[in-house]
Amino acid sequence: MRGAEVFSAVFAVFAAAKMWADHASRETRPPTGIASDRPGLAKHLPCIVTCAAAFLILIIRKTDAVTNPQFWAEDGVIFFLQNIQLGWRAFVTPYAGYLHFFPRLVAATASMLSPCWLPAAYNLSAGMLTLVVVCRFFSPRFALPEKPWFALALVLVPHTGEVFLNLTNIQWITCLLLIQLFIMQDASSCGQQAVDLILLIAAGLTGPFIVLFLPLFAWRYWARKTRASLSLLTVAAVIACVQGWFLQHSMPAVNAAPIDFIDGPAIIYRRILFSLFFGPNLPDYSTGLEVALVGSILLAALVCFSLRKGPNFPIKAALWYCFFALVLSSALKLRPDIVLPFSDMIDADRYFYVPKVLLLWLIILEFRSDRRFEWGSRTAFLLILMANLSTLRCPPFVDLHWHDYCRRISRGEAVDIPVNPGNIIVHYPGVNRP
Repeated sequence: MRGAEVFSAVFAVFAAAKMWADHASRETRPPTGIASDRPGLAKHLPCIVTCAAAFLILIIRKTDAVTNPQFWAEDGVIFFLQNIQLGWRAFVTPYAGYLHFFPRLVAATASMLSPCWLPAAYNLSAGMLTLVVVCRFFSPRFALPEKPWFALALVLVPHTGEVFLNLTNIQWITCLLLIQLFIMQDASSCGQQAVDLILLIAAGLTGPFIVLFLPLFAWRYWARKTRASLSLLTVAAVIACVQGWFLQHSMPAVNAAPIDFIDGPAIIYRRILFSLFFGPNLPDYSTGLEVALVGSILLAALVCFSLRKGPNFPIKAALWYCFFALVLSSALKLRPDIVLPFSDMIDADRYFYVPKVLLLWLIILEFRSDRRFEWGSRTAFLLILMANLSTLRCPPFVDLHWHDYCRRISRGEAVDIPVNPGNIIVHYPGVNRP
């Protein structure tokens, strides 16, 4: 824990210095989005350094995912097991009501490895997919300032770590590829267009988010009226229909418990706004009504402040749309489970990861706003990092000794394998060998 805290403190000091240095040299920089004249490796140095920093932060936050990799929940009982049982049909088999392309692809590819390496391959693949999202920020088509901060927000966001280096929850990170496509400029070559479509298809078929974000692609086409925007909208609409069909026909029934319009919002505010700005260890002294009122005022102030007239208004509006779409849909699905003690921040924290990343992005967008606002946004970002230092490093999983079972799997034996969390058992059927 101390190592993570020291690293975070040093990083936060560096972050403050970098912000102020950026401000000092603001007038001397070339406009964002213009290709750099630096040759070779130097041109890509910001991307390389940011990716290295992001991966280092991931390892610090989830050290045991590297030192003692193990399956987590659906890693074993869904992706590992169904890849064995169903083969290629697993790609068109929904789970929780929708398709999971990225996890299925990793499971199918990793099946060529020894069973002892499977958890490590799953975790490493999740890390590589996270870095794909990080790298996309450094495309010349991402014409926004502060690219390193947009990228590092993915791994610095206050969070229990449930989505980091975790194949089961990688959909919460890859869904950001869809938001990036809305923000980025149109592709200028066939290669760029092909990459956009591949990422759109893969991310759209991983999780239900394409259904929520389809209006973004319609808005993108309406605003730009370009052939590239039309092709993205067409493909997004097809994928949304596919995922929508599965959601309609195979999604488990949502708990019909009534929503408490005081405690429900209070819990959401605690788990997003209050944990973001004050850290997850904030004592719970207030009643649900007080938290709901304060949270509503704070959220309304943030929305009004962010959506004032100025640069990047369409992007800010799109981020707020995504924020509310994700929060409301998650609240609907989780009820009444969302009403949990504020101290229990682990349960279902994956549902609040993307909304908190979006809030960080909205703060970062103010780094280059009017002078009266930019210092406040930079200070707020730094305070968010400092407030959450104590919980940067995630507690390790219980060691369930995967290597003791992988040897039996290699021998083709049928075996019941416990995976984290500890009440989940993978019933591996074994393989008949001559």
